[in-house]
Amino acid sequence: MNTYERICNYEKKLHPLAQKSDLAERKEPLYDERYKTACRSLFGRDRDRIIFCSPFRRLMHKTQLYVSFGLSEHNRTRLTHTVEVVQISRAIAKGLNMNEELVEAIAYGHDIGHAPFGHAGERLINGYLNGQEAMPHRLTEMAGKQLTPIKLTNFKHNFQSVRILNDLEIYHTYYNGLNLTYTVLEGILKHTSIYMKDTISQYLYPDITDNDNMKNKLFLNNEFSISVEGQIVAIADEIAQVTHDINDALRMEMLKIEDITKFDEIKKVFSDDKTRIPLSNIKPDFFNAQIMPSLLNHFIVFVINEMQPRLEKLSKGKNFDKSNIILENWILKSKDKINDPAFNILKQLKHEVVLNSFYVIRMDNKGLKNIRKLFDEYLTNILQVPDSVLDNYFEHKNIETKHLDLVQFSKSIKGNEIHFDIKNKLTDKDIEVFYNFIIGKNEKKRTENSFRLLSYDLIKKLQPHFAIDSIFLRSIADHISGMTDFDCQKEANEF
Repeated sequence: MNTYERICNYEKKLHPLAQKSDLAERKEPLYDERYKTACRSLFGRDRDRIIFCSPFRRLMHKTQLYVSFGLSEHNRTRLTHTVEVVQISRAIAKGLNMNEELVEAIAYGHDIGHAPFGHAGERLINGYLNGQEAMPHRLTEMAGKQLTPIKLTNFKHNFQSVRILNDLEIYHTYYNGLNLTYTVLEGILKHTSIYMKDTISQYLYPDITDNDNMKNKLFLNNEFSISVEGQIVAIADEIAQVTHDINDALRMEMLKIEDITKFDEIKKVFSDDKTRIPLSNIKPDFFNAQIMPSLLNHFIVFVINEMQPRLEKLSKGKNFDKSNIILENWILKSKDKINDPAFNILKQLKHEVVLNSFYVIRMDNKGLKNIRKLFDEYLTNILQVPDSVLDNYFEHKNIETKHLDLVQFSKSIKGNEIHFDIKNKLTDKDIEVFYNFIIGKNEKKRTENSFRLLSYDLIKKLQPHFAIDSIFLRSIADHISGMTDFDCQKEANEF
């Protein structure tokens, strides 16, 4: 019996609803997996590929709640948050006899797509893509009126995580992305909502939401992850966020011990935990170290106890098919990820006290100024955009354009100009030069930097066209969202 067969035998001992790696698939099958000679499970390989990729390392310098540099190295970053989500996910998965390697892979990759400066940065980038954020004043002067993107799209970190792992990350000559299993990608996508807030509309990510293969493989008709493991990571993410944000707030004295212990629900959690010193005997310096593990343990046990009987019932149902495990609904009783009294109190404290604190608001706005500065500079002068970003943009523009002839392309360009109010419009010759550049007609291959060889006058005329092009905006969003907090601030300062 070889290693791969031993892995498969081990997975057969897992819960009937646990995902089995030999049933998973990737967009490009791998030789040793096809012939069952691999020394890792498919999910184990996915986990390793995520851990060793550069976007994962950059999480070390991305904001979780507090900016990742300049205050305290003890505060959580997006990377330490990820590690905590992994550990909580594993604890729940072990308690339910689910596939631990799968929850690890999903948890390690779930925040890969986060922008610098946390959710504030995410919302701002989304604003530029969906037309809610005003274009730079200089661009308005250039175009003669306020511009909005021709095609509205969105930015959301869970979709961006899938985009990075499935398309943007460079790993192999013959395919884009890391070639992860769709089971892992689906869990990553659905660790948080795929719908815009308070709507039934999904976020618009053309390479995912307009792609029939991806829509089917990622089960976009299902609101929640179709795997128990994916749902576990979504729950673990929520537990980690609430507990460590409260933990950091206590250490930074945004919250006092009394703010926590005045609630009977919190006291009960602590009194029920017989491994801890009685609450009344804990010295203040030790409170943070004692209360958080106790709360974490309580929430993990709560989730296991609530999920276990529901999973047993599902696995014994007449419609259960172990060769095609697809959950139709959320496993927990409530659609709220954890409907526990102590958890709800901590969550409320986080929203009312921590998120509205002076420091968090000030740092959020500092981050927004940096991101807004980069968008403003890139949208008003494309020559300030790094060559790697331009190359990515024109590669995708070539895919969009190559099925058009010059007449069709010219018509689309002139159609864009109805959004402008300028005298110096593109001539037919300008459009032909730009068309030939995009499709590479006059070159065997468009070389890096070749765009800069076009005339400055032509590039200046094209600037408003770039600013309303959703492909260009997406390329800028990919670039900025991939930055660390420090890199984003450094780049903004250079302008």
